[in-house]
Amino acid sequence: MGATAVVPGIGTGVTLALSGVETVAHLRENGRICVMLCSFERRPTIVRLHGTGRAVLADDPAFLRRFRAEAQAAALAHFDRADLNHDGKLTPEERQQAHQMRHEQRRPS
Repeated sequence: MGATAVVPGIGTGVTLALSGVETVAHLRENGRICVMLCSFERRPTIVRLHGTGRAVLADDPAFLRRFRAEAQAAALAHFDRADLNHDGKLTPEERQQAHQMRHEQRRPS
């Protein structure tokens, strides 16, 4: 199950895993949310944004209207990057190679 936190004036955060349940519970309880942003470059900094919002679950029509096109485009782009010979099929070798390429991109240089 996924969830989306819509915070007017700040933006939207999407949680597509089982995490976020506590955030949804707090939003349903009192509508308040705190988004914490952390920077560890140079001088460590923490910024907290306090506001109100609402939770939109993945099976809610509002979620589907808002994110279906984005999710489909992201999934197709991910597939296209993994489909190395562009034949419309992913072989186990292509999946393994795509995984290895993503892993190498995440390594710090």
